[in-house]
Amino acid sequence: MLRFRKAKGIKTIERGYHKILTEDYVKDFVEVERFIECCKFCPNFGAKWGCPPYAFDVKEKYWNAYKYLHLFSFKMYLEDDVVEHGMTEEEIDNLVLGIRHQNYIIASKWVLGVERANPGSFALDGGHCAKCKRCTRPKGKPCRHEDEIRPALDAIGGNVVKTAEELFDTKILWIENGKVPEYFFFIVGILSDSEEIDFSY
Repeated sequence: MLRFRKAKGIKTIERGYHKILTEDYVKDFVEVERFIECCKFCPNFGAKWGCPPYAFDVKEKYWNAYKYLHLFSFKMYLEDDVVEHGMTEEEIDNLVLGIRHQNYIIASKWVLGVERANPGSFALDGGHCAKCKRCTRPKGKPCRHEDEIRPALDAIGGNVVKTAEELFDTKILWIENGKVPEYFFFIVGILSDSEEIDFSY
C-alpha cells in the first residue's frame, strides 16, 4: 500500500490515474529525439544508468513492446507559509526539494512493486535514479541495481508537461526566483499488455 510521508511543509497529496493505448500515447505525446536532446543539458545525462544516452532503440524496447500505458500522478500541495515565504537557494534545497525527493523515492519504490505484482509489465520512474550516492556509470562499471533501474517517462521521449495538462488537467509549476509553487507534480507509469492491472500494492 502506497503511503507518503506527511512531511512538514506538505498540506495534502492528490493521486490520479489514467490509462491509454501505448500507440495513442506515442502518437500524441512521444518525441524521443527532441527530449533526449533536452536531456543533454542535464548533469545526469550519461552520468546515471537510468538516463540517456541509451545503447538501444527506445521505441522498440519500450513503446512498441507494450499495448497499454498506465499513468499515476502525484500532486503535492504545499503549506501556505511555504508557498508565500520567499526562500534562498539553500532553503529550497534543504526543505522544498527534500520534501519532493523523499516522496518521489517512495513513489518509485511503489511503482516497482506494482511492476512485480503484474508479471510482464515494466515500470517507468518519476525522475532520475537515486538509489546510489554515486552512480557507477561515469567509471564505466555495471549498475549495482541493474534489475531495479527504470527510466523516467521523459527520459524515453514522453512529453510530461503535455501529459500533465491533457491527461491530468494539471499545469506543471516551477520554482522561480525563490518563489515556491502551490504544488509539485510528478508522474510514474506502468507499460503492460494488460488493459487492467493490480495497483493495490
